[in-house]
Amino acid sequence: RKESSAASDVYKRQALARGYERIGTKDAKERAAALYGRIGGAHPMAAYYLAHRALEAGHKEQFWSMLIKAADAMYPPALTDCGQVLSDSGNAVEAGKLFIKAMNAGDAEGAFRLGESLIKAGEYAEAMPVLREAWSKNHADALNTAHWLCTEMLKHRFGKPAKLKRELKDIQFAISKRTRLTEQLDREKAKNAGDAEAAFQLGKSLIKACLLYTSPSPRDRQKS
Repeated sequence: RKESSAASDVYKRQALARGYERIGTKDAKERAAALYGRIGGAHPMAAYYLAHRALEAGHKEQFWSMLIKAADAMYPPALTDCGQVLSDSGNAVEAGKLFIKAMNAGDAEGAFRLGESLIKAGEYAEAMPVLREAWSKNHADALNTAHWLCTEMLKHRFGKPAKLKRELKDIQFAISKRTRLTEQLDREKAKNAGDAEAAFQLGKSLIKACLLYTSPSPRDRQKS
């Protein structure tokens, strides 16, 4: 019962920390960091957060300790990061295994890294569905890489043209959809910025009007 209660407390703190992170203010981020520090390695998400905080501070031993804890708990981003470190050190086989685990757990970055490694190995046809796993989850770099790869494969006549053309059509549709969404977001940001500026100017005008209304006129000052 005590273990169950302790686990419940960990998950409550983790949820609260995530909530503070999403708020995004300086105070909220500090509260999130404090909660992650209290959770430590008891939750893989907290361990992953602390690993990167340690890396930023130059504490490599703590970074590895926390990252491995998160990866051992099968936390997808930690699996991808460990895989990337192995890939950078030349261990492509073990890196690939971790990327596959991360991808199977739903991590778009893991799928993208696996796709990149397959391209480096010359496994172009195998890379296409892996990159699709990533770009279908809105991974922009995977989408751009898939577009480049598909175009090059068609250009140099690698693979089945009909299949590649269908893939390229899907990729181009995804790119146009992403472009439209980006433009829509930019317009909304500009509109919100304009609304904020208009509200600010209105506020200034109202304050000025209030000051003029409440300030005594020269005639009133002479009377007083």
